[in-house]
Amino acid sequence: MKEKTTKKEIVKMVAKHAEVSQSTSQQVIDALFDCIGEELAAGRDVELRRFGTFVVHTNKTRVISDISGQPATVPEHRIAKYRCGTSMRAILNGTHEGITN
Repeated sequence: MKEKTTKKEIVKMVAKHAEVSQSTSQQVIDALFDCIGEELAAGRDVELRRFGTFVVHTNKTRVISDISGQPATVPEHRIAKYRCGTSMRAILNGTHEGITN
C-alpha cells in the first residue's frame, strides 16, 4: 500500500523546519487551507508559484446509469483540480533541490 503523509505530520515538519511551536504551525497551516478554500469557493484559481495551481473546474450536468441500470442525472458541480508547478515537477523527478531554491 502506498504511504501517505497526514496533516498532523506536516504540522510537525513545518514546526521543526521553521523553528516554531506545533501550535503556531497548526494555526498557520489551518489559515492557509482556509484561505485557499475561500478563494476556490469564490470561483478564483489559486497559484502558488513553483508549487502548483489549484484550478476551479465546472463539471456539466450529465446522465449516467445507476446500479439498477436506470438513468440518473448528475447535476452541474464545481471541483478543484491541481496542476503541478515546474519546480514541483522537477522535485518529483529528482532533478531539483527544492521549492524555495
